[in-house]
Amino acid sequence: QCINVLEGLYKFDFIYACANDQRLPFDLRARFTKLIIHLFVDREPFEPLTLPSLTTVWDDIRKPEYVKLMSSHAKITQQLQVLKKFVRSYLVECKGVQKSYERSKNLLTLEVLNLCKFLCRFGFYLDESELEE
Repeated sequence: QCINVLEGLYKFDFIYACANDQRLPFDLRARFTKLIIHLFVDREPFEPLTLPSLTTVWDDIRKPEYVKLMSSHAKITQQLQVLKKFVRSYLVECKGVQKSYERSKNLLTLEVLNLCKFLCRFGFYLDESELEE
């Protein structure tokens, strides 16, 4: 119930714009990224996917096959699809480098990685190629 009230106060477009706005401080952007996770991703109708534990013997694999990931049963709106682009663009912008003295930027990086984890866990990525981008 509380999430619905907060969602009414903080619309997705506003929160996403704040998380994506490079003029804002990193720690504030991190807080907005965390809000995105809790108000729009980790909630109904989305639910964590239970991934099967498949074991294969390396010798039994004849050719590399295209891996299909489990996807969400709920319809993922175009509005939420933009989160994948946000995660990708931020991680590309970081160039895989973190500096220990940039505490607030590291906090934002942590929240972006958490968002990526939740997107994977809730089936927003359809196949392995989307993750590799």
